Amino acid sequence: MTDRITAGYVTQNQYNIGNAFIDIGALEQIDSALDRAFEQYELVPVSDHSLLNSSIPTPLRKITNPLWRFVEDKVPRGIIDRLLERSLGGEHKFNLIEQYDFDFLFISGCVLTLPYFHIHRKLLENISESSTTLIFIGAGSNSYSNYEQKYLSKILSKIDTSLMISRDRTAYDYYGEFFDYTMDGIDSAFFVNKIEYSEPPMALDEYSVLTFDKYKSMEKEKKVMREVEKTYDIIQACHAPHPVRSFRSIEPRDEDFVSDLPEDYLRLYANAEEVHSDRIHACVPTIALGGRCMLHNESLRAPMFEKVTSGNITQQVVRKSGLEEVQREQVEFLADRLTDLDEK
Repeated sequence: MTDRITAGYVTQNQYNIGNAFIDIGALEQIDSALDRAFEQYELVPVSDHSLLNSSIPTPLRKITNPLWRFVEDKVPRGIIDRLLERSLGGEHKFNLIEQYDFDFLFISGCVLTLPYFHIHRKLLENISESSTTLIFIGAGSNSYSNYEQKYLSKILSKIDTSLMISRDRTAYDYYGEFFDYTMDGIDSAFFVNKIEYSEPPMALDEYSVLTFDKYKSMEKEKKVMREVEKTYDIIQACHAPHPVRSFRSIEPRDEDFVSDLPEDYLRLYANAEEVHSDRIHACVPTIALGGRCMLHNESLRAPMFEKVTSGNITQQVVRKSGLEEVQREQVEFLADRLTDLDEK
């Protein structure tokens, strides 16, 4: 067994605050597993921003995310995947990730996608050929198109991938065969309830939060608002810290909220009577923190809530159910597999 373990974690790009929740939960989950598996260890967050920043042609950077929010439900995903493969830069840039001598490198979030693998392919290949063990936790996609599945399968079959904890059953079924160890797990952001953060008193009456960022949801948001405001005050939130990246502009209204601090959103969601959203990662932290929530989006990612909620989150307001047990099982599985991998 290695005397002292050094592990890296590839952080998420912060173009939306939901990625910050993934980072918070992933680091908490990894730290718990490392503490269980090893006497001495170090966990180091590292950024892949140099790769992401160079992947989008400069003239398109300001419009890429708003354009994506507009077309994502209007164009077949297979066509979008083909366009992304041709438009995103895949040149390998200098990054610090490869300069560190890690025992383990963890990647989490919506990373089993064509864009992620297209941009990071060389990085994944280089890590695979090094002494570092590559691990995916809370991993999944937002597409699962046939074209994407074939694209990822071709790459995964050629690199050394040791362990994957998926965030939904589809990722587990599609890609589990390419890993030595696999678990059908939960999204890393479900672990945000394990961190400590300050909770000063809030001078807010009973309120509900509406977080709708998708272009297609404008009319749905208005309908939900008319219903919810009969019972609660309403705060409208946006998950894009920089509103220029969202079709939902932030107007100077008293009830609007936007922040670049994830803790602000955690406090807001934790103290809300209800949260209604078309954002997966507005619902995940709300559920984890014991709140009541409904997802107004028939997303392919919606099944990730099935293991840890009291009902169908796309049909009714739900709360957490069985989350702590699933968290415990996932940390134990990760810790045990890390021990196995270190002893190989």
